[in-house]
Amino acid sequence: MAFAITEKYFSLHKKDFLHFIPFVLMLGLNIPFYFLSGNEKLETVSAFMEKIPSYESFDFYFSLSFFAYIGIYIFLGIGKLKRFKRQVTNNVLVNWFHVILMLYSSFLVLHLAYFMIQPIGKYNFAMINQLSMLTMTFIIQSVAYKLINKSTVFNNKTPDLRNLEKRNNDERLIIDKFMIDKVYLDDTLSLQNFSESVSLPASYVSAIINQKFNCSFKKLVTQYRLDEAKSMIQKHNGRKIKLIEIAFDAGFNNKVSFYRAFKEFEGISPSEYLEKLQNQQKP
Repeated sequence: MAFAITEKYFSLHKKDFLHFIPFVLMLGLNIPFYFLSGNEKLETVSAFMEKIPSYESFDFYFSLSFFAYIGIYIFLGIGKLKRFKRQVTNNVLVNWFHVILMLYSSFLVLHLAYFMIQPIGKYNFAMINQLSMLTMTFIIQSVAYKLINKSTVFNNKTPDLRNLEKRNNDERLIIDKFMIDKVYLDDTLSLQNFSESVSLPASYVSAIINQKFNCSFKKLVTQYRLDEAKSMIQKHNGRKIKLIEIAFDAGFNNKVSFYRAFKEFEGISPSEYLEKLQNQQKP
């Protein structure tokens, strides 16, 4: 799952099915359980919940291998997701799966600690086993739902991160255009002419901005213009200013977009922001 949602061209190969061997073995060991009657199944489950393991029994070490088997995959999965998240911060599916695995790994560690000390004091908290089984069921059902829900997984647009050095350079180029060249001051700026200025495809620029800043190109431009306008207002240090001139100097091409930007990001109008700033500067 972790590879499928973080690698653009991921596909299963024959050798990957070797990972299912432990699962097949565990399934085989549990097949007799499915042929029991309803009452026998209830009795078997109850006995399992109440059973206190012993350090001298095979079952203890077999169960311990289960923690290792699950733990290794969770550890590798979380590592894969973290590496992806360093480059793309707002992939909904990756973030969701990372939270799921982190929560489960925390519970798994606690359960393992309880399992290890259980034989020492003959502790028996059946609730722990029940929570473990319920948590595992939740993980399986959640992943299954995401896999079945084609709009979530199969249509998930995973960015191509095979050439990280080039991607990082492209990100730096885009950021520098905003922070150093201040391209947002041009009130005719559009995604198309911006992408031409950095010699990159418009769709690629849009994807990087969305993944890096969690917003569209248009919203990013608006944020930079608003920050520029706020900086200009603050530099006037209480002197009489015309806000519309500030708006044009910051890259806004009309009063409406200037007002809308302040209301969206600051929650107040430009004049209210100016008044608030002046009140703060009063002795």
